[in-house]
Amino acid sequence: MSNMIGRTAQLVSLGLLFLSTVPTIFCQEHEGRLPRTFLPTHYNLYLEPHLELDKPPFPLIGQVKIYFTCIEKTNNLTLNALGLELGIANITLKQLTISQNHSVPRINVLIINDYKQIIRMIVDREFQAGFQYTITIDYKANLTENGYGMYAARYLDKNGRTKYLAATQLEPIGARRMFPGFDEVDMKATFDVIVSRRMSHTSLSNAPIVGTYAGAEGWLNDVYERSPLMSCYLLAVVVGDLHYMESKVDAGTKYKVRTYSTERFVPYIYHPNKYFTFPIQKWLEEETNIPYAQKKMVPRPMIIADPLPDHITLSTFGGAMENWGLITYADNILPVSNATSTASGYYTSAFVVAHELSHMWYGNLVTCEWWTHLWLQEAMASYYNFYPLDALGWRGAEFHQLNGVVPYMELDQTNRSTPVRIVIKSPQEASQAFASSTYDKGGCMIRMIGQILTKPVLKLALTRYLKKYQYSVANSDQFLQVFTDQAKDSGITYPDGSAINFKTLMDPWLDQKGFPILKVVDNNDGTATVTQQRYFNPSNQSDSVVSPYGYKWDVPIQVLHSNSSTDWLKTPNYWLRRTDKEIKIKIPKNSWYIINPNQKFYYKVFYDKKQRSLMSQNLMSVPVETTANIIDDTFGLSRNAYYGATDAYDNTLSIGSDPSYNVWSLTLRHVYDLEPFYRKETWFAKHTTYFAKHADALLKRIGYEFAVGEPISHTYLRRDGISAACWFKSSTCLQYIRAKYQEYKKNPSLNSVNANLLPTTLCDGVAQGTTADWNMMASEYGKRKNSPIMEERQSLLYARTCTPRENELQQIFNELLKSNGTFFNTADLGYASIYLAGTPYGATKYWEYLDKNWKTFPNHLNKLSIMSVITESWYTVQQVNQLAAFIARQDMTSHERLMMNTYLMRTEQNYNFYKNNIVELGNWFNKQPFSDEVDLKMTSLEPIRMSDFKMWTTIGQSRIGKFFESKTRHIETESVMPERIMFRKENQI
Repeated sequence: MSNMIGRTAQLVSLGLLFLSTVPTIFCQEHEGRLPRTFLPTHYNLYLEPHLELDKPPFPLIGQVKIYFTCIEKTNNLTLNALGLELGIANITLKQLTISQNHSVPRINVLIINDYKQIIRMIVDREFQAGFQYTITIDYKANLTENGYGMYAARYLDKNGRTKYLAATQLEPIGARRMFPGFDEVDMKATFDVIVSRRMSHTSLSNAPIVGTYAGAEGWLNDVYERSPLMSCYLLAVVVGDLHYMESKVDAGTKYKVRTYSTERFVPYIYHPNKYFTFPIQKWLEEETNIPYAQKKMVPRPMIIADPLPDHITLSTFGGAMENWGLITYADNILPVSNATSTASGYYTSAFVVAHELSHMWYGNLVTCEWWTHLWLQEAMASYYNFYPLDALGWRGAEFHQLNGVVPYMELDQTNRSTPVRIVIKSPQEASQAFASSTYDKGGCMIRMIGQILTKPVLKLALTRYLKKYQYSVANSDQFLQVFTDQAKDSGITYPDGSAINFKTLMDPWLDQKGFPILKVVDNNDGTATVTQQRYFNPSNQSDSVVSPYGYKWDVPIQVLHSNSSTDWLKTPNYWLRRTDKEIKIKIPKNSWYIINPNQKFYYKVFYDKKQRSLMSQNLMSVPVETTANIIDDTFGLSRNAYYGATDAYDNTLSIGSDPSYNVWSLTLRHVYDLEPFYRKETWFAKHTTYFAKHADALLKRIGYEFAVGEPISHTYLRRDGISAACWFKSSTCLQYIRAKYQEYKKNPSLNSVNANLLPTTLCDGVAQGTTADWNMMASEYGKRKNSPIMEERQSLLYARTCTPRENELQQIFNELLKSNGTFFNTADLGYASIYLAGTPYGATKYWEYLDKNWKTFPNHLNKLSIMSVITESWYTVQQVNQLAAFIARQDMTSHERLMMNTYLMRTEQNYNFYKNNIVELGNWFNKQPFSDEVDLKMTSLEPIRMSDFKMWTTIGQSRIGKFFESKTRHIETESVMPERIMFRKENQI
């Protein structure tokens, strides 16, 4: 089929002329939407990618045959297509409906509009409503390394040579780059795919192969079973030199799960293939009460596909994609190594597997009607990032709080966030829907709905939704109506017995950015008065967008107190409605109470001084998520002048006795952020010894040694406990890691130090060592520069920045400014630049360089991320003025100025925090009994780098953020040709 396309039609460029109007159900301003005059039912797709050239672009030869039905009489047919080479001579229309009065239309004019990403065919007679047709189009395209549509994916083989494979990334609107079709999310169809490949290659698609037959010399054609009914963006094809790991999924079953990769990655896909994919899938099947198995899911008379999806890891791919039956992942997300991966690596791998597998139901089985409603699938998948981890023995709900709720609330308390439901008007805007609000805040909304309904009723509602709309599409109102109906059937009401309308309840949560803070005032009569307002942090912000809801919400309230037993696990006790100025709730007299236990609802709470004191004395009596939430909120509110800083530190008094990862992680985030403000204070040594003593107490309880197979939260806790103890100069900890470093130096290639300890161990080794130690880090990084496991590379790069020698830090700075990739793996440049910016020397060098070279700063480094790190610890009035002057004199883009002003607001807030709290904090730490009990002779008190806790946070946030980056990175302005119009020549048939 290599010669099947000839461009014989006449090409006439007439600018952006639109020759005809077509009846459509959409408004005219919705550029690029297809008219609903036709609906597709099936595609036959032939793809022949040629990968034999040395480098891209690689030719793609294709043929598509589309079966479709005419819904409304019209004289033109519009399809999506972009960047495809085709002409009238390559298009064949057939009419399947037999009619004596209406013969098959003939194409007279072909309009190619790259701006709207469509082709329009004007025919000589009208298509008839109710008639069925086919259109066959032969076309050509080029596979480039743009990572979108069908593209060329570069990778290194086991010998370090560059090779390529062909892969696809079609969400949201990339299918039109691979074949002409109805590339809109609600226009579902089935697919029969044939992939032509070299005999040495393997091809993969959504369904299993049913047969392979010989093609041209040296070529084979793989024929795939029919796909489920699905949107075009879920189609997937991969072709290249592929290998796989295979595991039996269950005793007594014939099915096996496969994970594919290039040869170099095979050892690193064993663990996720064997231990993550099927347990998580099985958990989701039980949760939804709908088996994934397509034998049971696909309606007859379709040919059925295999009941297990395949997974594949790809280089040059930015995230992960839920293609039905063939899930793709970036090669820095899925692979793990027993020797060199950390808890963060295992967690990220499982986290993203859970996210993508949940899309088999939310997104694939039921798809959003339009991209405005994307949250229906991404919010659900983000909710299920966490809870299927229970199948691995991990605590999904606690991870949701720590890695879902808390991080997004930090963004949502600023004016830089977006609503969950983002209005999309055209396909070209679709990528804007893939915002962190759609994912993370959307997942928080599902968590909140679950607590309103109770978890068993939420499960019933979601199964109801999936069964009602399976193999179809749904919008927000239909989704929310299911909750309304299920609440009614299950007897879930407001406290006064009235029905809950989830559309009325949830629309303000979905369409407004931000969240409320509840102010609770004790009336000293067994009641408290509750009011709400939008919460900002920093507080010197205001509403940037007018909301029809006035930034008010219907707020569910649950109250936990010493006598409440498990009542707080049920439906909300109270509701503060948008129209309520205030409400009164019952509280115990002279006893502690907590609103929003376990942070299931999406807001913060302000308590009076008396209640804060009572809560801090009883933190060990409440659930882990509740304790963690109180600590996090109290620190956050103290930064915003709602509380004094000592209120926050009061909640750390018993932390050494609390072996809970969420509690420690959220405490350390704030302690490390605030510590730079205190370093010049006379009592700073007492601050250090206070937290060293608590870390020592924790480690005495949980131990220093990592246990094989322990729950991942235990590994995280031990890692962070050791990191904290050493950061705060515990002599026991420093002796321990220095012994570990001596083991490491004997043979660095042996991985003698647990990967979770490597940053702490290597950093201290370099800080206490000589230039030889620093050079050893560079040498070991060079050996691992192309290692599939990111964490070991990052540990070595972080350790290099721990040197106290400025000439060595200067060398790192010089290396980073170069863009030729001689030292760094390009994927590591961002991390390395942040680590250097976290040192005093690096911060000064970057600041001076950026001040002189803002407009010409190297593009391979992120200057805004660097400036954020430099200024996050600034807190003096001089630094406020310095940053304000810098912003004023630089020529910045609007986005750069927005972000830099955000850093300025943060610095002003830091100054106010320091000014208002520093005296009381000194008094507080001087009173603590731990003040002089830690040996501080081991090393200097003055830190010379960012903490390795922050180093881990940087890696974790970046890795998790990657999973949807492949979709958001295509918000771009296309360079397109004017509209092209092709007329049929008289001698063409």
